[in-house]
Amino acid sequence: MLTAERTASGQRRYPDHAVDRVRLVQQLYQAGLSSKTIADLMPCIDANESTPESRARLAAERDRLNRQIAELTATRDRLDAVILASTDPARGCVVRS
Repeated sequence: MLTAERTASGQRRYPDHAVDRVRLVQQLYQAGLSSKTIADLMPCIDANESTPESRARLAAERDRLNRQIAELTATRDRLDAVILASTDPARGCVVRS
């Protein structure tokens, strides 16, 4: 996602604008996108172009996150039920340590 030049000794040298690119990539990671998705979207980002395909890809990622959130919420609700049952044996199963 970053391009660098090499010095004669083999060290990588990045242009000044690479800092902005790193910040953008970090923002995309924080938004839940995978490195593959980010790499796939970079041509559109570089061209400052929004295509139906790039919008569909982003919407699919949002849908994936929504499914994960729903699954985690259901898991938390089940755990809450276990906690409640462990504090009120009349409700059902008792969790013992």
